[in-house]
Amino acid sequence: MRCWDILSRYRNELMGIATLWIVLLHSTIWFSFFPAAYVKMTGYCGVDCFLLLSAMGLYFSWQKGNHSIGSFYRRRLLRIFPAYLIVLVIRFFLEQTGKRYVLLAATTLSFWLLDDLSAWFIAGITVLYLLSPLVLRVMESKQRTIGMAGFFALALLAGFLMRRTPQNLFFVRIPSFLLGFIIGKNVYEKRSITRQTEWSLAAAFVIGTVLMVICQRGMVSAHETLDWALRWYSVLLFEVPLLVYLARAFHWLKEHGHTLLNRGLASIGSISLEIYLLFEVLLRFFRETDLARLPFEYRGWVYSLIILAMTIAAGALVHKASSLVNAVLNRQNQ
Repeated sequence: MRCWDILSRYRNELMGIATLWIVLLHSTIWFSFFPAAYVKMTGYCGVDCFLLLSAMGLYFSWQKGNHSIGSFYRRRLLRIFPAYLIVLVIRFFLEQTGKRYVLLAATTLSFWLLDDLSAWFIAGITVLYLLSPLVLRVMESKQRTIGMAGFFALALLAGFLMRRTPQNLFFVRIPSFLLGFIIGKNVYEKRSITRQTEWSLAAAFVIGTVLMVICQRGMVSAHETLDWALRWYSVLLFEVPLLVYLARAFHWLKEHGHTLLNRGLASIGSISLEIYLLFEVLLRFFRETDLARLPFEYRGWVYSLIILAMTIAAGALVHKASSLVNAVLNRQNQ
């Protein structure tokens, strides 16, 4: 398919792939050959893909719904905070985190004040949601090209200034989120992917991948700023073509009646936030148990796959619970 809306058709599957890529990064699975090791080491790029797809979904929501800022914020925050708070309660009992930490984490202040990296994603995406209406207003204006260029410039500058801080994890992801709005516009308007665009996507994919390999192989490690830039911003080149190519693969599978993989990834994508929040919690909790010390060579694989299965099951339950909370709050708001 040569149309941008293929990203919308297979958004859940792409969310599932992005989530599993992040899980692979944090897992105890290791590879001895570079191509597979490269995929694992670049698992943090799954977050960028996730944020791009999230912004694409926000563009759709903004175009199809009303433009009330309050209702926009309400829908977005109710999607993430019930699940996040449930996982935070689970962490309180499993990790004995303490009441003060829970309070700071619940407000996402633990990331900004305590450099708590376990809370960075919710803290970051909350800020991005709060800024989204401003970006979307600019996208609707006649000066959107200049406006979006300004946003990208500010995001890159902020990332550079914060590159030596833990908050770097958030600031370097802002450009991917902004890119998601631009892609969302193309998808919503059902624009075609022209032959010229096809060549541009292919070139961006190759160049971005080569730059990332150069970084991961340590070829520029002596140049701190260049190494940082390649590590975090090469993804801007290859994430869009990667998502398009994956969506086309899912479309091919569907057209040929092979839908099992699509259904599985779509199911994971539908609870991607819950899986993202839970996987490391369960991985840490069981790390000191006999489950993590299985007496055979591939115990890292088996351990991670068991934890992943537990995470998917627990994620489905957390998703169900947060959906019930949303339903109750929505009824009260009517």
